[in-house]
Amino acid sequence: MKPACVHACPSQARIFGDLNEPSSETGKLLASNPAQVIKPEMGTYPKVFYVKADLDSLKTERKE
Repeated sequence: MKPACVHACPSQARIFGDLNEPSSETGKLLASNPAQVIKPEMGTYPKVFYVKADLDSLKTERKE
């Protein structure tokens, strides 16, 4: 069952699936496109991938 946020997104910007299944929609998307995660250096093994993201837009530091 997919999460409600996936069903509710009108532009289909959210995709949910099994990362261990290469033939799934998620597996194919990540295999064929560059993807980034936020703060991988923190060692939390993030599972939210941003496909074709602008690296500057993923920075979470505040500029004052």
